[in-house]
Amino acid sequence: MADSRAVVGGLNIGQGKQVSTEGSSAGSMFRPSSSILPKGGRTNPGIEEKDLEASENKWPILVCLLGDFCILKGNYPLMLHGDKTATLVQLLALRKGKIVSREALLDTLWPGRTTALAGQSLNSLIYSLRKTVEGSVLEGGLILQQGGAYRLNTSAGVGVDIALFDNLVQSGHQARAAGEISFSNTCFIQAIRLYRGDLRIGSDINCAIERERLRASFLTVLAQMADTSFAAGDYA
Repeated sequence: MADSRAVVGGLNIGQGKQVSTEGSSAGSMFRPSSSILPKGGRTNPGIEEKDLEASENKWPILVCLLGDFCILKGNYPLMLHGDKTATLVQLLALRKGKIVSREALLDTLWPGRTTALAGQSLNSLIYSLRKTVEGSVLEGGLILQQGGAYRLNTSAGVGVDIALFDNLVQSGHQARAAGEISFSNTCFIQAIRLYRGDLRIGSDINCAIERERLRASFLTVLAQMADTSFAAGDYA
């Protein structure tokens, strides 16, 4: 039997699980408390305010790879039909908006199948995803095609939680190094809120490395926040 795991950009991921919890309130964890948002219009060149407030108003579609895989439309999970549909989104989300060639998708999603049949299947998956997100404010849909390649439509407001997490952590460290502790804490708190769990997709060494990198970054943020609380005498 052909190996159904997908390999794109050095990352090997298994078939995704179907998400069937549309209408639940799982996305509520992404609503940040107003008390931890920047005050006075503070801006940071390393991050935009939309990265600090991952709500339906800022990210019409949010692809979540940390913890259980899901796609949030507004603050509610979408239902995906079929494991390969989920795997396609995961493949593109791991690339964080960078393009993935059509050939790479066909080879990894349908190994051994003829190019013509695999191409028809890919077109069907993309059409299904387009119908799934129909009615959103996205211009151009969830996935964009550029020549013979595809990418998530990040320019129209598709967010990826691991990209947002990395951006928040980096900006938090930069702000802390500049002595801007309050803004650094704001970034770190939002990063902690985004980290719903370890990266669970994939089984090869590259995914394991990415999983451990994200986990180490998360633990570093927790340690930084613990140090801040201890220095302030907040032991709760």
